[in-house]
Amino acid sequence: MRAFTSLCVSALILAFTTATLGAQVPPPVVIGGEDDSRESLAEPRDVQLIAGRIVVLEREAPFLKVFTLDGRLVQRVGRAGAGPGELRYGAAMLYQPATRRLLVFDTPNARASEFAFGDTLSFARSFATSLAVSGACMLGQRLFIAAYAAAGIVHEVAPQSNELRVLRSFGEPTAKHPLAAHPLFRSFAGEGSLFCDTASRRLLLASHVVGVLHRLPSDGTSQSTDPIAGFEAVVMEAAPDNGFRQKMPASGVYDQVVGFREAPDGAHVIIGRADREHTGAGDFATYREVRV
Repeated sequence: MRAFTSLCVSALILAFTTATLGAQVPPPVVIGGEDDSRESLAEPRDVQLIAGRIVVLEREAPFLKVFTLDGRLVQRVGRAGAGPGELRYGAAMLYQPATRRLLVFDTPNARASEFAFGDTLSFARSFATSLAVSGACMLGQRLFIAAYAAAGIVHEVAPQSNELRVLRSFGEPTAKHPLAAHPLFRSFAGEGSLFCDTASRRLLLASHVVGVLHRLPSDGTSQSTDPIAGFEAVVMEAAPDNGFRQKMPASGVYDQVVGFREAPDGAHVIIGRADREHTGAGDFATYREVRV
């Protein structure tokens, strides 16, 4: 049951309803189940609603699954490996409506694999990239990715020949925390979900585990960073020899950002709450959303 809970609550409700998320909200579509191993999901990492199809990015092969809106599986694609159309770890997806192409970012293979989208997916080509992408979005025809790097945390890129060329990088992984200067903490603060706000022309990057929201104009000229309201973070501590460790808070619960939802009143951050029984990464106990 763990497999389909994550998709139904954290993804399908985002696509089909504007209700506040929570474990008590009945999902509008159920995919998979205890007696349906073919259509069940392991640990969904990203979900896209594309032209009447639900495309799910999984942690393990087959990495991509395509469903109809009523939950019927129509395709499984993406074997494990380094060959054309194969993936080792899909971190995020980005659909480009103008070209009907889906980019799947695969950090271990140092590339983004592009799939043409009809009723199903077919591999088209790959673009090399050294960035560890955690999220992506588009402003018009401009493509932005979130990736913690020395040059910045947000990067405008463009597919050119066989690579994603970085046009410019900006943003700092800032946060009000005792470990704000620690290299590993900075990497957590600069890694997360990315949302392109077309109304304000701003980029919103929500750290998955630190609980901060970075707001950056698309021209990269300024930045503001604020805590996400009510976010319960994991405990982060410095260890000997500049080490770093994370542990469960004494309360037994912690939050993770799982994505964004575009609502009539603006962008909302979706937060999954983990506990000792539901430890996150596809098995959160409850969900809620925070308007940003």
